[in-house]
Amino acid sequence: MKRPFIYFFVKQNIFLLLLMILFSDCQKEIDIDAPHYEPKIVIDGWIEQGGYAHVYVTLSSPFLTNYDSLSIVKTFLNFSKVTVTSGSGEREVLTLFKKNELFPPYIFRSVSLKGETGESYLLEVNTRGKILTAETTIPEPPNALEGTFKYLSDSTGYPQVLLADPPNEMNYYLFYTKIIGYDNDFYPVKYPVLSDKYFDHSAPIEVNLYHGDKSNIREYILSEDDPYEAFDNYEFLARDSILIKCCSIDSVSFRVLNSVFFDILSAKNPFRSETAVMETNITGGIGRWTGMGIKYILLPGSDNKSLQ
Repeated sequence: MKRPFIYFFVKQNIFLLLLMILFSDCQKEIDIDAPHYEPKIVIDGWIEQGGYAHVYVTLSSPFLTNYDSLSIVKTFLNFSKVTVTSGSGEREVLTLFKKNELFPPYIFRSVSLKGETGESYLLEVNTRGKILTAETTIPEPPNALEGTFKYLSDSTGYPQVLLADPPNEMNYYLFYTKIIGYDNDFYPVKYPVLSDKYFDHSAPIEVNLYHGDKSNIREYILSEDDPYEAFDNYEFLARDSILIKCCSIDSVSFRVLNSVFFDILSAKNPFRSETAVMETNITGGIGRWTGMGIKYILLPGSDNKSLQ
C-alpha cells in the first residue's frame, strides 16, 4: 500500500522525557501531560509534464497520537476546494477520487488540465476556513541517455542511469523506480533527490539507483514469500524488469524534497539532531507542491529480453 509524502511531514519535534523510579517494594505512577498541539494542514501535491495534477489534503497529527483507522480517517480533508491555475490562465477545480490501492485512499485530481514543460502552476486549497497557496514550475525533462543494470551477484544488482547534465546552469533531479508486475506504482529510490552542484560536466554522469527503504518509502503489504525480503534494501533482482522515472524539478522543490528524504534516511540515527525544521513551499500550511519534467527508461529483466 503506497503512502505519499504527507506521512513524512506529520512528525513533529516534541520532546518526551520518560522517568522510571524504582524502589525496593513500591512503584510510583507518573502522569505526563502532552503539550497542546494545533494540527496543521498538510498538502502533498504534484503535476507532471503530460500528466494530471494530484493533491492530497490532510491534517497533521501530534507525536503521541495512538494511530488506528478512525484516527487516520479523521485527518482526511475531503471537503476542501482545490484549484490549479496555469501561468497561461488555464484553471480547473480538482475532482475528488477514491483509489483503494493508495493510502490515504482519497485524492484530488484534475480531469482536463495537464502539465506542460516551461509552465508555472498555482495551487490554491480552500479548507477549514483557510486558503493555502503554492506555486511550482515544470522544467524540461532530464537528458537521461540510457540505463544499465550493474550486477552485485549473479542474480542481484541495481540500475544505473547515464545523465547528460546541461552545463552553466543549476539542475535538480528526482528518481523513481517501478518493478513491472510487482510494484503497484512508482516509488522513490533510496537517495532520490540530486543536485548537479558538484558534477563534472566533461562527460555524462553515472547515477546509481538503489532500491528504496521498504519500511519508510515503499509501504505496501508484502507476501510471506516476497523475494525482496532476502536481500539488502538497495538491491534489485536481475530477473525483474524495471521502469525508471527520471524527473527534473525546480530549486524550490529540490530544497523541500531534500529535507524530507534527509529526515527519512536519518530517522534511525540515534545521534541525529531533533532541531531541524522540515522545508515546505506551502503558504499557510506544510507539505509540498512539485512540478516534474519526466523521462522514462525501461530496463528489461534477464528473464524478459522481449521487452527491449
